[in-house]
Amino acid sequence: SKVAEKPAAKQYTTDTTSEDAPLPIPVKMLHALDVRGQLKIGKLKAYGIRSSDIRMSLSADKGLIKISPATAKLYEGVYAGDIKINVRGKTPVFTIIEKLTGIQAAPLLKDVADIKLLSGRADSSARVTTRGNSIAQLRKGLNGKMSFSFTDGAIEGVNIAHMLRKANATLTGASQPPDEPEKTDFTSLSGTAKIVNGVINNNDLLATSPLLRITGNGQIDLVRELINYRVKTVVVASLEGQGGASLDKLKGVPIPVKISGPLRDPKFKVELAKVLTNQQKAKLKKKMDKEEDKLKQKLNNKLKDLLKF
Repeated sequence: SKVAEKPAAKQYTTDTTSEDAPLPIPVKMLHALDVRGQLKIGKLKAYGIRSSDIRMSLSADKGLIKISPATAKLYEGVYAGDIKINVRGKTPVFTIIEKLTGIQAAPLLKDVADIKLLSGRADSSARVTTRGNSIAQLRKGLNGKMSFSFTDGAIEGVNIAHMLRKANATLTGASQPPDEPEKTDFTSLSGTAKIVNGVINNNDLLATSPLLRITGNGQIDLVRELINYRVKTVVVASLEGQGGASLDKLKGVPIPVKISGPLRDPKFKVELAKVLTNQQKAKLKKKMDKEEDKLKQKLNNKLKDLLKF
């Protein structure tokens, strides 16, 4: 057994031009490796991800490599993880437990997958396993669980409030509102997910802002790079003064929005027919609640009259 320590300083870059290209893992060398030690790297760029101040406790025993703990600074936040790589068989197997704290989501997503979908300060944790000899195989073999939360950010590429104003104008026959920046600001966005064979399944998405409350569920297919999501948006405050007319008439009405297509260019669609149905249901419930209140008042009055005798 050998003990090794590598000082920080140099910058390293590891990139591949194709996701089907073999992973640069020296399997034969790792099989023969018997080492324990500390690894420190000043700066590292691997598969697009830029990090610094990397510190790892490393052990290797005949093809079983353990990196625990591993810490790094990246995208204004911190990474902490435990990584196990098993190359004793023909296909490398990865087991990863990791936590990201205070990460800026937008530049990370841009560097990793050239995706402009979310911005904000992100925290996440994951326990995943995968196997494969290429990035494509690793995506397809990804399984596990994760949780995530974002604060003070935006859903990029869509302005849901503006979409609702356009839908409201269509329903009421009013003139269409002027264009606005294509993003939906939120105070918080959170959820949990189960990952099965490279497909992320989420059933408890929740996003809030002073104007909107958004819940949703759906899938993100990392293998085919597709998204299929349905969210329900509820107006919780007046949108007047935000570039368009007030949506008080839709206040409290669940408004379905479908998100689908390529991850790099998803399409957002307000389902107008369901908006109308939900609006009618809301009006009917409001009317029934009023009638119920009137009936309760009448019964109370009758009871008071009876008690007078």
